[in-house]
Amino acid sequence: SGESVVIAESLVDTGNITSVEDYTSYALEALYRYKSLSLSSEYNIMDVARSVGGDAEFGGGYVSLGWVLTGEQRDYNAGRGKTGKLAPKSPFEMDGDGRGAWELAARYDTVDLTDGPVSGGEMDSYTVALNWYPTSFTRVMLNYVMNDLDNTGPVAFRDADPQYLMLRMQTDF
Repeated sequence: SGESVVIAESLVDTGNITSVEDYTSYALEALYRYKSLSLSSEYNIMDVARSVGGDAEFGGGYVSLGWVLTGEQRDYNAGRGKTGKLAPKSPFEMDGDGRGAWELAARYDTVDLTDGPVSGGEMDSYTVALNWYPTSFTRVMLNYVMNDLDNTGPVAFRDADPQYLMLRMQTDF
């Protein structure tokens, strides 16, 4: 969907794939952290075997880079293989010195849903972001996203390269 759902249409979409006998998914992911810098990446391949209409293979992934300007480091749970919350050293306070944590981030996403008989489209997305973590359970994100689509996906988006600016807030209790 290109990092956001702003309309009812998908930017790339295979639609219903019929006569599927089985499918196999492969994935590779990596994370590197050094002080307040983090680099993460993931790539997935999906092989779809069909009894009628021909097989297809789809792929997609991302590379994400984040730099916490205020020096915090994201938690990491090695047993679960997951990053955790970013806890500000100095949580935001309306009448105090707390400023929260600030992060600059960039991300590249790619997806290819066109192979053999399936024309779901191809898309590359580029995102730059400024994230503010006032507390360990609150995040405010300002993202600018540029999408680069090929002309094989859904008809509504052929020859279109949507761009948008998003302001989002997340809370976690």
